[in-house]
Amino acid sequence: MKHLLLAFFALGITISVNAQTFVQRDTTLKNTIKVNVSSPLIFGKKALIVGYERQLNKNKSFSFNIGSIAFPNIKAIETNSADSAVLLQNKNDYGFHVSGDFRFYLLKENKFSKPHGLYIGPYISFNHMNKSNTWSYRTSAFSGDVTTELDLNLLTIGGQMGYQFLFGKHWTVDMVMFGPGLGFYNFNVKLNTTLEKEQQSFLFRTLSDFVGQYIPAYARLSNDGEISTTGSSRSVGWGYRYVIHLGYRF
Repeated sequence: MKHLLLAFFALGITISVNAQTFVQRDTTLKNTIKVNVSSPLIFGKKALIVGYERQLNKNKSFSFNIGSIAFPNIKAIETNSADSAVLLQNKNDYGFHVSGDFRFYLLKENKFSKPHGLYIGPYISFNHMNKSNTWSYRTSAFSGDVTTELDLNLLTIGGQMGYQFLFGKHWTVDMVMFGPGLGFYNFNVKLNTTLEKEQQSFLFRTLSDFVGQYIPAYARLSNDGEISTTGSSRSVGWGYRYVIHLGYRF
């Protein structure tokens, strides 16, 4: 009987130790799912980007983001002549976003456990956006429809600095506050019309102004940041990243 009681006692201690070890291991939350809340404020309701962050150790993690993104509708149309009119129909708008980054949480600058605190690291992002429009021209020299198609590919490589807040055990607010980078721009503009070159310049200027509203770095590219012709063109300029995520840890 004495040996049997000792065996049960040893078994109980073993189960208790294993249970405590399991509980400790289970309370380590290394995964965070996120939703980008800054892109819809810039590009509208068509932007929906979700992300995932994985904690590697006490001060390193990586994150991955993917989703849809598109240019908003062109709203303001102006002409320089009283005897001309331009009516605009927004047709197709679509695109996608993919990005990733590697994060180093600065241990000396942070008093909180990770992933709460200041971080730095490299990032890479790619955006593809396509926009089609039909313009109804009514002028003394031309009356008819004009179709334009703007295709933009933007690859940005750079470094970022951000801060992630942790509320309670699960909820996070992740802010990339500073993210300069080098942007590689590839534009493809198609124009289906019989307009003269002088008349086409109005459309090109409108498209250039429109792109510059949502991609500020575009205005600082070569050729004064203007779409001036059809076909493909490539440019290199400075890019920038500013992102706000809402997340849930598990």
